[in-house]
Amino acid sequence: MGPYERRDTILEKIKKEHSVRITQLSDELGVTRETIRQDLYYLDEQGVIKKVHGGAVDRTVVEDEYEKRATQHRKEKMAIARKAIKHVEQNMTIFIDYGTTTFFIAKALSQSNLDITVVTESLPVASTLAPIPGKKVILLGGDLRKTERSLSGALTMQALSDIYMDIGFFGCGGISLNSGITNHDFSEVTVSKKSMSHCHKTILVADDSKLNLTTTYKTANFDTIDCFITNGQLPEPFAKAFKVHNVAVEI
Repeated sequence: MGPYERRDTILEKIKKEHSVRITQLSDELGVTRETIRQDLYYLDEQGVIKKVHGGAVDRTVVEDEYEKRATQHRKEKMAIARKAIKHVEQNMTIFIDYGTTTFFIAKALSQSNLDITVVTESLPVASTLAPIPGKKVILLGGDLRKTERSLSGALTMQALSDIYMDIGFFGCGGISLNSGITNHDFSEVTVSKKSMSHCHKTILVADDSKLNLTTTYKTANFDTIDCFITNGQLPEPFAKAFKVHNVAVEI
């Protein structure tokens, strides 16, 4: 199989499965990993795929629901992001979790002069920061979840096991006095939990629409969080709960 036929085969597979691994393609096509890597770089330069660490993803995978959610509470998310990046210092290694609120943190950082390393499983976060000088991006591999444009699974967990970060920024699906911090997808929650345990400082970011909501899977208790950044007036019961667990609150 020549290079043109091989690249067509790779492209067809990416369009069908939405993401591929270099090791997988090397085994299936009977060529070296370096050959596959060069094929992926070529296809990325042509604008038909997105090369990521350890593989590639389909550029045409677009989820309208994500775009819709990104526009909801946009003003509040932008304000939260501006507060959040004040915690980031020069030469830090930070984690930015999947989600639309955390995406605005990436947008805010893209306009800063900070030289930082960003670890993420979020494709929008990675694509926002990767072209910016001074922003090194480590995109974790894994299974693509189209609704969040994020990666999760065993490969993601394996990649995280040897990475430690100064600060982690995390969103959520809901915050409840009884249930703590929850989210919608089990595989993503496992990534968030692992990431939190590898961050020196953990910051939760969420607008006030997430208060008094409980979604399917528990991410963390309040005492896992060091700081909570939100908008508007925090209801007294939540203010007391965060204070009891020594969580700094920024509004």
